[in-house]
Amino acid sequence: MVWLFALIWIVGGIPMAIISEVMRAENPRTVKVARIAFALLLAADLLVAARIFSTATANQSPDIRASQGFWWLAVIAGGIPLALVSGRAVRRGYVGHSLVLSGATLLTAALYLAFPFGYVPAGDKLTGLGRFAHEHHALGIVILLLPTLILLADELRRKREVTRPDSTEPVLD
Repeated sequence: MVWLFALIWIVGGIPMAIISEVMRAENPRTVKVARIAFALLLAADLLVAARIFSTATANQSPDIRASQGFWWLAVIAGGIPLALVSGRAVRRGYVGHSLVLSGATLLTAALYLAFPFGYVPAGDKLTGLGRFAHEHHALGIVILLLPTLILLADELRRKREVTRPDSTEPVLD
């Protein structure tokens, strides 16, 4: 299951590095596109983690099945650091909106914590968060999309940004 750590960092880390660099652009529209891409990347990261968790938890094969301890390790060493590093990497694009970015980043980290809490070994009776996730798939997906929705709602609230001729920093119009 070591491949999971690599997958978490590849799926989230490589696009994050690209988005972070795009956020350094002088064109405000380019930065806006990068902010939207970042919001969508948070959703993709959480949904990929959820899919892997679902597959590895429900599978009877000992090669793919993971224990609850493994999920804690994956979340603490993979998901949460990725969320925090991602939020820090894009802070340049959220000048004046750092509270929204911090909230979405912390919510992403908190949602990663839900995976080990929802763990129920294959074949055991579903209880707690595992039962909720199994019975309410659509609601679970909406919950995983909350950080993305927060960032996209903030993007809609932003006024048009322009760049001053003497500066590369975007200002609100």
